[in-house]
Parts: sequence; structure tokens; C-alpha cells
Amino acid sequence: MENQKHDAVLNEINLVGIKKQIFKNKDVISHIKKLGLDDNLLEYEKNKILDIERSIRDVVNYQEINTCIIPIDKSKILGKELYDRLNILLRKMVDINNKYVGQIVTSALINLSENKEYFSIRNEFLELSKEYCSKRISKINNKDKDQVDRYYRIYHEILPWFDQKISIRENTIFYSFIDLFLEYIPYFLYEHTFKQYVEIKDRTSINLIGNIALEKREFIKNQLYLYNFHQNFLKELLSLTNSIQLSSNLESLNKDELLKKVFELAQDIKWWGTFMSSSYKDSDNLIPIIKDEFDISWAWNFDNSIGFISFWFDNNELNKQLKKKRIFQVVLNYDGVFEDKIRRWISTLNINNIDNLYALKINLFILEKIYSYLENIYNKIDHNKILNQFMNKHNNNLIIEDEEKNIADLDDVKFDKNEIFTIKQSRLLIILKSIGCEIREGKGSEISIYKFGGKHYTMGHHKKDEYIYPPTIINILKTLNISPKDFMQCLKKIHPTVLMN
Repeated sequence: MENQKHDAVLNEINLVGIKKQIFKNKDVISHIKKLGLDDNLLEYEKNKILDIERSIRDVVNYQEINTCIIPIDKSKILGKELYDRLNILLRKMVDINNKYVGQIVTSALINLSENKEYFSIRNEFLELSKEYCSKRISKINNKDKDQVDRYYRIYHEILPWFDQKISIRENTIFYSFIDLFLEYIPYFLYEHTFKQYVEIKDRTSINLIGNIALEKREFIKNQLYLYNFHQNFLKELLSLTNSIQLSSNLESLNKDELLKKVFELAQDIKWWGTFMSSSYKDSDNLIPIIKDEFDISWAWNFDNSIGFISFWFDNNELNKQLKKKRIFQVVLNYDGVFEDKIRRWISTLNINNIDNLYALKINLFILEKIYSYLENIYNKIDHNKILNQFMNKHNNNLIIEDEEKNIADLDDVKFDKNEIFTIKQSRLLIILKSIGCEIREGKGSEISIYKFGGKHYTMGHHKKDEYIYPPTIINILKTLNISPKDFMQCLKKIHPTVLMN
């Protein structure tokens, strides 16, 4: 008796849906309550009717399709072969669809499940979708804006036409096929853009085997939305910093001066990472930017950048007990400029429709905050203790070469300038000393550097701790007969386990 009552109620709900065409959940739930269902059935029905469109479609008959031909101008986009194959498949769709005209969608789907021709065409269509996407572009480079743009041309060139067809014929077999096409393209974009990044970050694996589950489709669409370069995070960052009052000194800087300052700050921060990165945790070191609005944190990363800057926002409106939430990150490149984490071509130097000089000033403002915070920690480090620990550990392994040993042919040593980066003079001397170089005072403000097996190198040593650039460092290493490999290995070994006094 209860089941009969349940079925009657369901039928009545469908009728209400058809008459109104669209209705809100609360109206339907109210209607169910009036019919006297108990709480369990009420909850069951509330879950069943969350998708209103599906409830309505369940009692709507399939419509007839007269013709379905892709406009000839689309052949230039698809190529003649794919264009002809797609038209053949669409004609087959029409024939199958018209066999089920007049049946409600639910009944038609049951009958279709036994139709071998339907699944054969469906698989052909999926293969064609893959070929279409694959021919558009086979491999993506996230640093190349032009390649990424090509993916979005798929939407701009052909999908609007499919969207129009779907809106006209939702209750047709055609709808299910085109929906499959639309389902695959976002997956293809996801697969060839940032799948690896997302799956590491969110521990989510999505593979296309038949249909993609609805929740995973939504996940992919959300990721594509985040990936859309029109919604880039750097623009959002600038909109958040409108209330920041920049100092008059910073306001007066021109572009070249701004670039010089961010570069110098970035080089110091990069160097500090040699000593601090192993024990520094970004989430424990929040740096306030705008009080009661958002903070930032810093994390070193030595893979194609200096590190990441995370932006943490207050959740006070929701719950004062909640911790801050990390919303997004930007990359700090080797020049000290902020870049979008995924779309690396978007930086504070070239944000569309933004005053780039202002963007660079905000870049410097935030970088100064990070610099000041890290400098306080760095100044507490006992550098002599670290160097002594390192030297004591490795002294026994140092091979002291015979001073009369013939000097190697330095011209045969190959140096890659990309392996060597800009560092301050004082830090370079620390590294050279740890390798085993002898450093002595020379004439006036000069110093003399020597290592067994190499030649003497004389360097100016003025009061100002100047930056030493890669070409000069390479020249020093060649003169001292130090390979870049030994230099970099030594640098990496200076990683203390205990940083603080």
C-alpha cells in the first residue's frame, strides 16, 4: 500500500513538473508534505528531485530529427576527412533516434541498451572526438601561450555550434552523442595540460574509460575554469592590494629601477634558501600584508624558480576559530618577478589590461615584506658554526694535490652558464673557502684567491658587498681549476640541520 502511495506521489510530482516546466525544490518538497509522506520517504524524495531537469525529462518523449548536417564552413576547422566522417555518424544518429520517437527518455534508454548499432556508433564517435582533439595539438607546453590558446580555439570554433544544437534538441539521441563529444574535449584539455600537477596536488586520478562519472566531470570543468587564463590569479592579487599605501620612495621608481631592486632581493632570498629551506615551514610563518584581510607565506622551490608565495585569507566571517585558508599561489622567478603558477607566461610584467608599472610596484612591495621577514631569521644563524661543522666533516676527504702538479688544460673544462647563478661576493668567498681555497689580502682593497692545482685569482674587495655575476664566477672557477660540478655540490652540501643559535 505504501509503495502504491509512493508511486502515485511520484507521478503527481512529474505532472506538476510538466505543467510548470520548472519549479524550485522547496515548492516540490512542500507539495510532497501536503501529500502526507513520512519523514523517511520525504528525505528520499528530496534527494530524488535535486536534479529538476532530469525529473521533467523523464516524462518527455523523444523528438524527431529531420536533418543534422554540420555547416560546410566547419570543414576548414575539422579537415575534410574528419568533417565527412562526422557527418556520416550524425546521419546514423538521426536514423537511430527516429526509431524511438514518441517514447519517453527512460524507456528509450532501456531499449537503447540492447541496440548494438547504437554502441557501435557511440564508440566511433568517441574515437572521432579523440582524433579531433589530438589533431588540434598533440602536446602542450605550459610556458607557451600560443599552444594553450589553440586548445581554447576548439571552444571558439566549433563547440558553440554544438551547444546550439543541444539547446534545441535536448530530448534526442543526438543530445547524448554530442554530450559525449563535449564531455571528452574538457577531459582532453585536462589530460594534456595540468593533469599531473592536479593529481599530485589533490591526489585525484581521472582516466577516461567509457563515461566519466558526473562528479569527476565537474571536477575537470572546475580545473579548466581555474586554468582559464582570463581568470588568472595575478589580476585577483592586484585587486586585493588596492588599499595598500605605497611609500613615496617606491612610487617614484621607474621600471628599470623596480626590476633592479626585485632582482637583488630575489638573489638574497635564493641564497638564504641554501641555509634555511630544509627546516623552514611556510604555513608556520605567515607574513601580514593587509591586517584582518590576508597574509602571505614563502616556500623555497629550486625547480625552475626561486619559490612560491602563498596568499592566506581570514575566515573571520565564517568562524573566528577557523585557521586562515590558502587561496592561491604565485611563482617567484629568477628575476624577482611574480608569475602565475601554471600559466608561466603571465607575470607582473605583462598582465592584460593592467597598469604593469603598478603591478611591478606591488611585486616589490610584497617581496620587501618577505625579504624583511626572512632576513630577521637569517641574521640569527651562526654561519661560522655551520662552516666549521662542514669543514670538520669533510676535511678528511679533501685531497691536497701536489703544488708542483701540472695545471690541467682549463680550456677543456666545459661550463654551463645556466648552472651558475648570481651571488654576493661574501657568499662566494665562503663557498670557495669550503672547497679548499686559500684567501689572502692583496694590494690595497684586493684579495688573492688560490687553490692547489690552479692559478692565483685577484679580486677587488671593496666595502660594498657587490653581486658577482655568472660570467665572472665561471672565470674564477676556471682560473682556480674548479669544475662547476664541484662548485654546485659544495653549495648543496652547505645545508645545516640546525640553523639557529
